Amino acid sequence: RDWLETTGAYDRGWNTVLSLRSWALVGSSVMAIWTIRHPNMLVRWAKRGLGIWSAWRLVKTTLRQQQLRG
Repeated sequence: RDWLETTGAYDRGWNTVLSLRSWALVGSSVMAIWTIRHPNMLVRWAKRGLGIWSAWRLVKTTLRQQQLRG
């Protein structure tokens, strides 16, 4: 019983994700069609994603180095 209470929040979150699965399918289909019609937008978002990923790696590396020094 304690196990069910402990994992209840995770179970509710997982059920929420599963209930949004059909909407995600519709959204990804719309985005695929939109991307075919506007390919420059895909390139722009890819560059933004790469920039965010690079910034995240830089922050992680910097914090790790600060922890090793301190």
